[in-house]
Amino acid sequence: MKNEYTTFIVLLAVDEFDRRKHAEMLENTTFDSWIDFGKKLTAMNALACYDNVYIKTLSDFVDDCNDEEVVLSDTWITYIRVKSADHDYSAF
Repeated sequence: MKNEYTTFIVLLAVDEFDRRKHAEMLENTTFDSWIDFGKKLTAMNALACYDNVYIKTLSDFVDDCNDEEVVLSDTWITYIRVKSADHDYSAF
């Protein structure tokens, strides 16, 4: 069976010191689960500063942009890929 992954947009507030670096480190990374994503944040020493991480499906992100619900001037944007069967990202 083929493993399929879904692209998610990760939004990080600009006001955090290392968020741009973290966004660049996460860009185009593939995870088998949200637990693996959390482990990556921990390895980057970034978990403590990620109180306001917003994760959206690509479709939701586009809708929010078109509806002007996302303030892009205050946000670093990156994307990750997570195994499709695991869509519970409520912990983030």
